[in-house]
Amino acid sequence: MSLFLKAQQLRDGKNRSPGKALSIVSLMLFLVAVFSAAIVPINSHDFWWHLVTGEYILHFQKLPDQDPFTYTSMPDDPDYPGRPLFVLRQFWLSQVLYALVHNAFGLPGVIIARGLLYCAIAMTVLFIVAARPGAGISPAPLVLFCLATRTALEDSDRPQTFSFLFALLLIAVVEWAIRKKKKWPLFLNIPIMAVAANMHGGYVVGVVLLCVYLVFIPFEERLRPLRGALFASTLLALLASYFNPNQWKVFGEVFSMVQAPLYVSTIQEYLSPLKILPHTLSNPGWLAYWMLVLLSIFAALYFFGKRRYSEATLLLITLGASLYGMRFTYFFIPLGSAFTALFLQEAFFSRINKRTVIDAVAIPLFLFALLFRPGHPNNLGLKVILRGMSYPVSAAAFISREGLPQPVFNDMLWGGYLEWRLWPAYRMFIDTRQLINRTYADYLAIMYGPQGIRLLNAYGAATVITSGIDPYAGQIIPLVRNLYHDDEWSLVYRDGQAVVFVRRILAAHELPKKEVYEEVLAEAAYWRRFFPWVTAYEATIAEAENAIESP
Repeated sequence: MSLFLKAQQLRDGKNRSPGKALSIVSLMLFLVAVFSAAIVPINSHDFWWHLVTGEYILHFQKLPDQDPFTYTSMPDDPDYPGRPLFVLRQFWLSQVLYALVHNAFGLPGVIIARGLLYCAIAMTVLFIVAARPGAGISPAPLVLFCLATRTALEDSDRPQTFSFLFALLLIAVVEWAIRKKKKWPLFLNIPIMAVAANMHGGYVVGVVLLCVYLVFIPFEERLRPLRGALFASTLLALLASYFNPNQWKVFGEVFSMVQAPLYVSTIQEYLSPLKILPHTLSNPGWLAYWMLVLLSIFAALYFFGKRRYSEATLLLITLGASLYGMRFTYFFIPLGSAFTALFLQEAFFSRINKRTVIDAVAIPLFLFALLFRPGHPNNLGLKVILRGMSYPVSAAAFISREGLPQPVFNDMLWGGYLEWRLWPAYRMFIDTRQLINRTYADYLAIMYGPQGIRLLNAYGAATVITSGIDPYAGQIIPLVRNLYHDDEWSLVYRDGQAVVFVRRILAAHELPKKEVYEEVLAEAAYWRRFFPWVTAYEATIAEAENAIESP
């Protein structure tokens, strides 16, 4: 009889579990949507110098003490002392991980690892939501997270992604300790911070977030029982972060960024997203970000009203940072998604007795986030490994195969890729680390200044590899125009993405120089569709057509 009753109870339980089944389906679709969004082709110019540095560390079993990849490197930067060594060593653990994954699984493995890393961020967001009593683990309010993730994936293969995860983990641990009313979980932040400090300089954000909790201990009842452990664990976590090759020099580096040196003032990711607001309104990822911004303001007001000052402040700090610079957007998106999800569930969804309704609505929304991927070449499979036209794959092979003369002057964005492909046989002029401020200033003068050829000659460059146009500006790069008119330089290669010039006396062969403008037309035809608002393309195309038709 007892067995019969148990069987009946199990059967009845199963009959009453459509809500649980919907939650599971919703959760799985949430993770699949995040993973699918994250497996875009490799798209970061920084990734390659991180990868080659990781390979250097594994090969030589030491951290570099001077840049081995550029011939313009100096032991230090006279303008910003200490910065080169800081950049060379701060990311070592991330770089080694990239190299290990690549050595084991190739570039497809790097993409899969990135997808899993973003899933870990998504699961941490869910954990924060579930850490609140009665909140459950419904992922329904996190549709915006799936869409807004795309803003970070525009430049995704960089160690800063680890900082996004670790900063979120610190908050998840504190919220978990508050819910459990136990002190020991807080000390998990010590190893988290120790690892984060060797991954990326963004661990300083984690320090700020932990200090927010300390500030509001006198004002929040939920924090007071943990005050001793919170102070002790935060202090020990800060001390643990000292044990990285740069100790606490990251704080000085943050201060130098506030001073807006050249390498900061000319990089788009340091600009506010408000600067590109009109161009974000047609992008689903950015639209989701702006919706999160709006919801976060209401969520912060709600938390202030509930006297949960730490949550409100954490939300506003990360929100403000993301509005200050696009570089910090993804510190905000996961935290903003978690806290606005809490706000929605507490303020609105708690009135719905059955979460079944919420998850039933979430499922088609997650399907939309999964399937609506304009411009996503992979989605559910690894069809494309490298983002189109981003790296000079064929031109690099040409340089290596032909053994073109050195030194090589290169497009800065391609520096890391060329180092990965050609080092140690070749060293580049510059890459996106921009280690020496004056070298970067000279690079800009060579590429865009009226005396570019003179300065190029001063460096003794024998080979030049660059794109024909600046796709963001829609204009011919002035150096390309100068090399076209200079009889001492020969065009030896073009492929619709890159041009390669060699000093005429060193060139084994040459192409007709008018092909420079055929290259300009080919590149303009490709890039113009991505930047339809850039009117300079019309003048560039007209100049190229006139040059080709002229005798």
